[in-house]
Amino acid sequence: MELYKKTGSTNDICLELCRQQLPEGYVVIADEQTGGRGRLGRRWISPPGQNIYLSILLRPDMQPNVASIITLMASIGCINAMKKLVPGIDAHIKWPNDLMIGAKKTGGILTESRIEGMKLSCAVVGIGLNVNIPGSELPRDTIIPATSIFAETGITLNRSELAAAMLQETDDCYTLLKAHGIKAVIETWLLHTRMIGRHITVSSAEGETSGIAEGLDEEGRLIVRQQDNALKTILSGDIKVKSYD
Repeated sequence: MELYKKTGSTNDICLELCRQQLPEGYVVIADEQTGGRGRLGRRWISPPGQNIYLSILLRPDMQPNVASIITLMASIGCINAMKKLVPGIDAHIKWPNDLMIGAKKTGGILTESRIEGMKLSCAVVGIGLNVNIPGSELPRDTIIPATSIFAETGITLNRSELAAAMLQETDDCYTLLKAHGIKAVIETWLLHTRMIGRHITVSSAEGETSGIAEGLDEEGRLIVRQQDNALKTILSGDIKVKSYD
């Protein structure tokens, strides 16, 4: 494990460690990031002393086309850790990588992979979680309203304790993946999401798709039932859920 007071991006450090052939399970944690990023290169606000920014180096024996399962796996670990330390918290997962409290986003996961031949040589799982930052300090110009555990519950958590729980729960889910396969992870993920059966709109490179979220396929892609009853599989995109009520 490497701990940084301040760094550009924990994912960048972990990707370099991947090239150095370090074994899986290595973790990089920073108190502050100056170049934190989310999916599609979006900036992730990473102020010091308040939140969790960490990356995990993994070397899964998987084909590149199912790398998205790693993101689902990590999201389960994060939600389980939040629920463990804050019983009763309304935490759930929104596909593909959002950690939610109610209708607001409190965290996200960015998985970046390196491929050699037909296998993943490594997968770096970056996790950013808003923990103790007050609501008044959160950005207002986000696609999904931002929040933090503190803003929603009034509880100030020990970040080290929460980070340790996140790592343990994610490791448990990785063990599930290795022992029982992708299907077991998807089945567990479905227990922690509130999207399925709800009307959603997906914005992606292919355009906009609306319909009912039916579930995930065997590679972790979202299945949407459109108005004409046709099923469409979505690889990635921004999701708007009509209502969580």
